[in-house]
Amino acid sequence: MPQKDTLTYRFPAGRLFLITVLAASLDCTAYFNTYYNAKMAFKEGQASHLKLLRDNPDSIVVTPPTDAAAKYDRTIEKTIKVIETFPKTKKWHDDALLLMGKAHFYKKEMLKAIRCFRQLEQEFPASTLLPEAFLYMGKAYIEEGNLDKAEEVLSLAEKRYPLLNKDHEITLLLIMIAIRREGKSQAIQLLEQMAKSIKSEDLRIDLQMRTAELYIDLKQYDKAIMLLKKTPRRKEFPLQSYRMDRALLTCYRAIDSLPAAYDLMNAMIAKKNYDAFMDEMLFLKGGILFEMGKTDEAIKVYRKLTAGIDSASVSGDTSNFKARALLELALIYQKDKEDYKKAQSYLKLASAARDTGTNRFAKNRLTAMERLNKLRSEGGAGDSSSGQQLFSIGELFRFELDEPDSAYEQFLTISRDTTLDTGLIPKALCQAALIARDQLHDTLQGDSIFRLIIKRYPATEYAKTGQHELALPLTIKTRKDSAMEAYRHAEKLFYQENDVKGAIRAFFELSKNFPELPVSAKSLFAAAWFSDNVLLKKQTAKTLYEKICDKYPETVYCTDQAKPRIKIVVDTLEKLDRLRKENERKRPARKEARRKPDEKAGKRPDGISISPRSVTDDASDPLTTEEINNETLPASAQDAVQPFPAGSATAPVSADSARQKLPVSSSVGDSTGR
Repeated sequence: MPQKDTLTYRFPAGRLFLITVLAASLDCTAYFNTYYNAKMAFKEGQASHLKLLRDNPDSIVVTPPTDAAAKYDRTIEKTIKVIETFPKTKKWHDDALLLMGKAHFYKKEMLKAIRCFRQLEQEFPASTLLPEAFLYMGKAYIEEGNLDKAEEVLSLAEKRYPLLNKDHEITLLLIMIAIRREGKSQAIQLLEQMAKSIKSEDLRIDLQMRTAELYIDLKQYDKAIMLLKKTPRRKEFPLQSYRMDRALLTCYRAIDSLPAAYDLMNAMIAKKNYDAFMDEMLFLKGGILFEMGKTDEAIKVYRKLTAGIDSASVSGDTSNFKARALLELALIYQKDKEDYKKAQSYLKLASAARDTGTNRFAKNRLTAMERLNKLRSEGGAGDSSSGQQLFSIGELFRFELDEPDSAYEQFLTISRDTTLDTGLIPKALCQAALIARDQLHDTLQGDSIFRLIIKRYPATEYAKTGQHELALPLTIKTRKDSAMEAYRHAEKLFYQENDVKGAIRAFFELSKNFPELPVSAKSLFAAAWFSDNVLLKKQTAKTLYEKICDKYPETVYCTDQAKPRIKIVVDTLEKLDRLRKENERKRPARKEARRKPDEKAGKRPDGISISPRSVTDDASDPLTTEEINNETLPASAQDAVQPFPAGSATAPVSADSARQKLPVSSSVGDSTGR
């Protein structure tokens, strides 16, 4: 009897066939399950993303919420498994590529989405999914900002798959491309042509809505109003109807037809199918009432909208309009009621709201009010610190609290105070003049103040500003002008006359003569950099770099430029010192090795006399340590600014051109600007 093989077991033929079929079935099931899981994850992600997409009908795609993004990630993970684990001959490979591309698209990962759609086109040219892939590819190119490529892809899709545009989806995307190219007039023509040819009333209404919004963008409000009035509202489409009424409201407010806007707003609030938009409607109604001068009624509407909100509940409220209403209440109490205490209470609530734009603005305004209170509480009269405090209050009113009237009065008050530093008076008058012209729209008063500055303070930069604002010939030469002339002269020495030492000295003298101007730090750095990198005078460069950080520690010329270079220069000097000492130790040995027995002192073997070599030290230091450390300013630095000499037509222009020449990284910029 033959011995049984203990290592192998042979199945009967029928059983082997059954096992093979079963394995294939299991493999197919696993494959289908993987794709099915990917598809279900995508569907779930779309379900939570859909509301945002509906609320933004004019956007191709909006950033998904966190839960939807997680579902899209799972879709991508499962589709990658389908493609990498199972052979390409399987049924759902092209489906997996399309699904992966769509998941990337809705995650706003446009380049990854485009790669998926391109791969589907290349690997499955006969796939029935290609029309949808082309459509999404065109959308992705639009979102990516590549409008030419988007137009190319969509035009090709329309040519290859004419049925793809049966609902005018491609045409709408081409219109969106025209709009993004700022071709709003062209887009209106396309929309109007399309509206004539389509049979679907729903789509025609949507096209009219889009056309009206384009007219609004172009400020053609009469055309928009005419179109919006004749477009029907349908109860079964409340969002579409609300958008049309809201656009009509925008037109009325833009043309100052406030009674019509108010009546329309009340009619909108009365519609039951608009209840979902009540927060926005109340916010808009408050704004209309305020524009009509009915401040107290506006306050009542805003309070109705924000009723029940306190410090404990404000962060949990999801309505951006409630947060904005809190901010509007704060601004009304600040600027109209002049009740800062009440304003601050509303600002504190708004600063805790979830709406980032509102809370950021509220926090900044709160900070400005706190600074104002602090400045007002600080005493002192008739000294420089008091004058600067008063000036800072004016700047707060103008730039951070948006109260130009208060700022104007503050600066005029400073200009009348004879106990303050006289240098502050023309500065305050200049601010008052600019506010009068730019914010209060009182050109006559602004011009009058500028003429007063020119007459009383002729040798100041404020007089020069006055000449510029009044379009008068510039006849004032300020210290800043003189400094810029000196800077250009130093540049000329280096770049045109090839006088490196002269340029270094000129840059250094400039920094001494005009230490209070921003160009001083820049000039000192130029002197240091040229000493370091052109003349290779490391010790001079080190001293100059250190001086920059000693005199101007907060400037980029110290923090970003001089500090890193000091360490490099010190390391270089230490290495050079080590090499010098090593050479000095080796020099006697080298001399002894070169000597020969028959050599006489002072004679070479060929009998030629040896004499010390005459060297002209062309690389001598352009600045001595004593000069660098000498803080005494030349007499010219103490001179008052003077008018331009006779025949000079205009003041020197700014030295922005020097930015390209100065050996400083582009991140440093030019600190001499206004």
